Amino acid sequence: MPVVATSRFSTCGFQPALTKGSLSVANQVDENSSQVIAEELKVLWEDLLGAAVQPSDDFFDIGGYSFLAVQMVNELRESGHRLSASDVYEHPTLEGLASHLAGGQASAEHPEPAFSALWSEAVSPWSGERPKALVQLALGEREPFFWVHWGTGNIGYLRPLADRISGGRPVYGFQHPALVRRERVEMSVGELAEGYLTELLEVQPEGPYLLGGLCNGSNIALEMARRLTERGREVALLAFVNGYPNSIPSDIDPGDGPEEFYQLRLATLRQRFEVENLAAAAPEVMKQLQAEDVAYYDEHEKSGDLMWFQAVWAAIAFAHRHHDPRPFAGRTLVFQTKKGEPSFTSHWKALVPNSQAETFDVRSTLPILQHGPFQESITRHLSQNF
Repeated sequence: MPVVATSRFSTCGFQPALTKGSLSVANQVDENSSQVIAEELKVLWEDLLGAAVQPSDDFFDIGGYSFLAVQMVNELRESGHRLSASDVYEHPTLEGLASHLAGGQASAEHPEPAFSALWSEAVSPWSGERPKALVQLALGEREPFFWVHWGTGNIGYLRPLADRISGGRPVYGFQHPALVRRERVEMSVGELAEGYLTELLEVQPEGPYLLGGLCNGSNIALEMARRLTERGREVALLAFVNGYPNSIPSDIDPGDGPEEFYQLRLATLRQRFEVENLAAAAPEVMKQLQAEDVAYYDEHEKSGDLMWFQAVWAAIAFAHRHHDPRPFAGRTLVFQTKKGEPSFTSHWKALVPNSQAETFDVRSTLPILQHGPFQESITRHLSQNF
């Protein structure tokens, strides 16, 4: 599988805002001229990347990644250009993107389904018998620990690790029901949290409760903990693993809807796997996404669901991006990669003031879960009496 620069957005969360660039090139000739647009792009790229840029340079080969692409799109839109983030992936060179914007190149046609088509074919989450979100991952004694899925909605990858991070307690995980049947995803963190709480209370009617969130599942777990406390129930421990505090500003356009999130997701995967058509390449792409070191999806998932799963990701990402979290005063553990320090921890501190942070020199969420020092730490905390 080709390894290319991708951001946290392509897994589950969002990068902090970047410094705004300047689009100060004067319009000395026709605005539709490819040459003028190329000059405009050159100024912007050099400002974003901090390096000189040549016409044939590929944005992603010279240091660009998905969130710089989003910032570029936002600035170009402000200057009057019409484009999406996927256009940057389809035309990654400066001269290619300039020609595309000037109308010199037509966007490649992909028979991949639009988000709206997938969404309209899905059923309401309230129709028929809804699949359970809660999955038992490990047996044990005393109060169970509940983990909330990351951005893909999947939790199955936690099963082989559950005994190592349980402290001898039962472990449950929430997996979004849309991975089991094609149902529309709730587009608010509050609705996601409330649905998961209903199932949690069926398993454990009384506290104390132990909750954890993986990647942007941390925001759902935070909302669940806050609601339990608001209802007079005790939350003994809340844990975040590589979570992205939603209070950090983002370059995501607040006007972008699920379709834009979906298209950015597809563009990211096309670039990562070097394919032009994800639907046509679904069997191989799904196999790569099911690999142990990626674990976006379980082995039993079918490649025919690949495009639908990206719509699920887009809806969950949309819900997170438009969620305004509220503080939780209870005991909280924040486990982060070193690259998330110090901004992530400081932003979490404002939301969970009674928090303790630990960092690990690994690259992302799954390596944290597989990391011996993390397993020892979470086991130690869960072995304590609450």
